[in-house]
Amino acid sequence: MKDIEKRLRSERPEARHEFVATLAARTREDTRPRRSGAFRLAFAGGLSVVMLVALAAVGGVSYASQSLIGAARQLERLVSPSSAQQAIVVQGLSAGGDQYRPGFGFGDENHNHTGPPGLQRAGGALAPPLRATPNRADRRFLRVATTINLDEQAHLTFSVQTADGTELLISQRRSTVGGGLSGPQTKNVQYSVLIPRSGIPVQLSIPRNLLIPGRTYFIVIQAIDPSGNKTTLRIPFRR
Repeated sequence: MKDIEKRLRSERPEARHEFVATLAARTREDTRPRRSGAFRLAFAGGLSVVMLVALAAVGGVSYASQSLIGAARQLERLVSPSSAQQAIVVQGLSAGGDQYRPGFGFGDENHNHTGPPGLQRAGGALAPPLRATPNRADRRFLRVATTINLDEQAHLTFSVQTADGTELLISQRRSTVGGGLSGPQTKNVQYSVLIPRSGIPVQLSIPRNLLIPGRTYFIVIQAIDPSGNKTTLRIPFRR
């Protein structure tokens, strides 16, 4: 048994010297720290700094930041509802109304009656036409003023029309119905009357250039009560 062991040891194959040297060299290379990736990262960082300095010199950084801010704002407009725009629409549709008081909710039977609303101009139907006068606060507009009487709750719609029914623009913030109005220029001013009464003040401002001297125009008021009954009143005026 020992003879066999000695024979195997004496006749075992040995690697050539060149092969051993090559293997050792490769092993040393594999154990060295790899710096190429770190070098590339450092190089990229240095290049970025240089580019930022160059952009700052010509205002490029400010331009880029403003572009990003603009893009963010555009995205916000796309994903967010525009409440301000909705507010404009609401103001245009509902310019004003009586303040709520206990017992005066719209539709309360104590302040309404059967049949259409009783709506009259102060002075009656035979009163002479109104006259449009300059708006002292803004002479680009003419003002037409009167008072009306209403015997039940109603939603009022005011318009200014020519003889053939063409509606003209009304400046809401320069006009008054009951109290002050608000909203953009419109062809239909809306006002809700919760407290029926006499002597409701009406003052409408119309752009001066829309009214031709000597012609007759009309303030048209439509009143609809909580039951849907309707009354229309036409009040003539001239410039």
